[in-house]
Amino acid sequence: MLHIIKEPSEVADHLDAVQKAADSAKKQLGFLSKSAYEELCFLGKLWVALDQYDGAYAGHLVFGGTWPQLRVFQIFSDPKYRKRGVARRLVSELKTYGEEKGFHQFPLELRKISIQAIGSGPPSGLMQKQSWTAEKQRNGKSSYAHAN
Repeated sequence: MLHIIKEPSEVADHLDAVQKAADSAKKQLGFLSKSAYEELCFLGKLWVALDQYDGAYAGHLVFGGTWPQLRVFQIFSDPKYRKRGVARRLVSELKTYGEEKGFHQFPLELRKISIQAIGSGPPSGLMQKQSWTAEKQRNGKSSYAHAN
């Protein structure tokens, strides 16, 4: 079972784990500095998934965007927790958040290589489970839009 923490004061306690995980997948996720993660945390744009039983880091999500579009910029599942629904749960929580805040569009772009960072196989598997539909493929990226 997972617990998603969103409050900056709680997320801040896990910034080292987020940074370590993201650094382990720089090729897939790109590089963000420690200060960038701190700012994202402060802004409430970084959420962390924890194992509900032992509090271990299981993954994270970085998001942003401007109304009406809410965008996922980084999603990561710790290898020990892959295939356990971490990415699915984070995306589901984000969809709920977006709907509550009045966002109407949830575009999601995943580079083919970034799929390794969430461990969900072909991107269409995770996206179809979340009611996202493929819109286009360009420059090695797959774009998805949420089917409202």
